[in-house]
Amino acid sequence: MVSETFVLTDEEAAIRLNQDASVLECVSATGALAWAAPTGDIVLIAEYTTSEGPGADYYLIFVTVEAGTLYFSTTSFYSDGRDEVLNRLPELWKAPLQLGLCNSTEWKSRVIWPLELAGHDYFEFRELEPTTLFEKLSKVAFGPAHEYSPCVAVRDFLRGVTAARRSEEPGLGDAGVFD
Repeated sequence: MVSETFVLTDEEAAIRLNQDASVLECVSATGALAWAAPTGDIVLIAEYTTSEGPGADYYLIFVTVEAGTLYFSTTSFYSDGRDEVLNRLPELWKAPLQLGLCNSTEWKSRVIWPLELAGHDYFEFRELEPTTLFEKLSKVAFGPAHEYSPCVAVRDFLRGVTAARRSEEPGLGDAGVFD
């Protein structure tokens, strides 16, 4: 798989658009840049919730394709600047963004954008069977552990958009995504 993942789950993080709205930036509570995503390269936005709330239980994922590589950049839903970013992006793209998991207290996910996938699940979850004594005790105490990955529709979409972007950029080769 050709991808990179950047995660900043700090609730005190901030997301913002730069001066000309060409880059979405995520900074930590100390002001250090955690990740940056060119807005023109964002191909998908998703949201997901966990059962770990209240607090650190709601996240936004921004997926970009840059030079033929997928980047998955995650931040807390509670990041400062979220409302401004989620109001400005639809203006730039001339397309609505609709959040749908604000009241969820369980593991859920959904695509926010692009419109053709909006409302579809982002993740597919698979319960992991405990094999060790510690895993079995953890399941009794905390509930089952889950493995999650982008669902088939999302993987297919990302394969297609990555292939299209690769064909537009000379010299990138044809390495597969999710292979």
